[in-house]
Amino acid sequence: MREQIRTDIRFTGYVNSAGTHITTWTGGELAKVTGVQRGRPRYTPTGGYYRMRHVTARTPDGRRWSGRGSDAYDVINLREVRS
Repeated sequence: MREQIRTDIRFTGYVNSAGTHITTWTGGELAKVTGVQRGRPRYTPTGGYYRMRHVTARTPDGRRWSGRGSDAYDVINLREVRS
C-alpha cells in the first residue's frame, strides 16, 4: 500500500481511533492527519443522520492529501492536493 500511494493520486485508508493518522486495515501508518473538520448533520430519508468528516493529511514524503467520509465510519477516501 505504501508503494501504491507513492505513485497514485488517490487512495482509501482508515482514520485511527485517536484521529491522528491514516492507516492501513491492519494499522500500518500511511499519513499523519493535519486537520479535521466535521460538517453539520445530514438527514437520511429513513430518519437517520450522519456527519461528513473532511480530513487533510501529509505522507512521509511530504505530499498533501485531502478527503472525506462519514463520521460514523473509519474509512476515508483521499486525493492528492496539487498546488
